[in-house]
Amino acid sequence: MTTLGTIRTIRRHPVKSMGGEVVPRAIVAHAGIVGDRAWAFTDAANPPHFPWFSARTLGAMVTYAAAYTAPERTLQDEALDAAWARGSAVAPPLPDDTAFAVRVTTPAGTGYAIDDPRLRAELEAATGRRIALRFATRGMQDCRPLSLVTSQTIAGFAAESEVAPDARRFRMNLEWDWPGSEPFAENALVGRRLAIGPRLELAIVEPDPRCAMIGLDPATGTSDRLVLRRLADHHAGNLGLYAAVLREGVVSDGDEVRLLG
Repeated sequence: MTTLGTIRTIRRHPVKSMGGEVVPRAIVAHAGIVGDRAWAFTDAANPPHFPWFSARTLGAMVTYAAAYTAPERTLQDEALDAAWARGSAVAPPLPDDTAFAVRVTTPAGTGYAIDDPRLRAELEAATGRRIALRFATRGMQDCRPLSLVTSQTIAGFAAESEVAPDARRFRMNLEWDWPGSEPFAENALVGRRLAIGPRLELAIVEPDPRCAMIGLDPATGTSDRLVLRRLADHHAGNLGLYAAVLREGVVSDGDEVRLLG
């Protein structure tokens, strides 16, 4: 079994298109990291296949900070640990809906509960659009349940694009350090299987095709369209990997990333 480095950062986004949070440990279920994209705003003016009110409409959304008010309830589940210790092939239920309370801090420093109508009113006022709030325990990712990227790709593409090497821009769930690798080396892993930590197993399904979100500065929300253009011109518009979860588990800072086959 070949080791491909170690987990450097675990990131989840409690609210789709808003700033995420870095956590030291996370449960990874078949639907992805527990708590990732559990909340989202929708826009009735958008087509049914993509109903989301996102930073593509309001770039400043990425500067709204979203965090769980009781993160320990979604980061560690004793029932899961007990089931896996028994060798159970089927994990017990994940934390109930009450564990997913979120507080959003606006760029101005005002804090709101995610379902506070004043937060929705602020977003509507900024765009003139009517929006609604949606919740789903299993997450509302655009495509695959989990995304990964190497630290080398983040640094290499940031240098190439003349932007700060800020991992928040790329909005990936897992960043791993793969010493000695070149930027975009992880593209060669498509079709392979990875193991992370003591239990988690992933199938690398495809490269991650990026949209205009990658051009948004996570600190200011301003857009640089040249970032996406450079990615399209030099890397076929892809950065990072999409994965499917084959075996549920827990990922922690420093876990080894291992190639299974």
